[in-house]
Amino acid sequence: NISEAKSATQFSGTIQVQSNRPVYGSDYDTPMLFINDGDFDIVWVNGTAINFNMGMHKDNLSSILAYYAYMILGMDYDTFSLEGGTPHFLQAQAIVANAQNAGERGWKASQGKQNRYWLVENHLSQTFRPVRTCLYNYHRKGLDILADNNSTGKQVIAGSLRLFETLIKRRPNAFLIQTFFDAKAEEIQNIFS
Repeated sequence: NISEAKSATQFSGTIQVQSNRPVYGSDYDTPMLFINDGDFDIVWVNGTAINFNMGMHKDNLSSILAYYAYMILGMDYDTFSLEGGTPHFLQAQAIVANAQNAGERGWKASQGKQNRYWLVENHLSQTFRPVRTCLYNYHRKGLDILADNNSTGKQVIAGSLRLFETLIKRRPNAFLIQTFFDAKAEEIQNIFS
């Protein structure tokens, strides 16, 4: 959503990123990521190609798109194998590292606690390891077996959500916890209602 055209080639606004994952044995897609990134400042000339280079921050648009692609892949892989998304999160972290000298917002730790820097940092941090364990248990051992064994699937999902208890007490406003429940709150309510 472009809210301001600062010039013919400079734009600012927000980008909403959503991803889903299919649930085994059903036609249901479970939400994985639902985020509204307000640090969307880009330079783009109509008709030019969007080229991404992993070795450098060429422009904000290509870096943001690549960053979220790797975050989506990382989260998806984490749901199929325990911490299986690590290689993709490391790629997203490299994109963040390359953007540290960029003038655009959203890439630095000092620019707030809810930005691209903190999202990938939280995913890779040992402090937030229970979230990644939850992603795997919730999806692979819970949702994916609901169609065959509703009772066991619900028990596993409930158990995986308990992994948040200690974490929420230590870091109640953590960005990663917020993004998890932004994507999952309605689904959790529907599973247990």
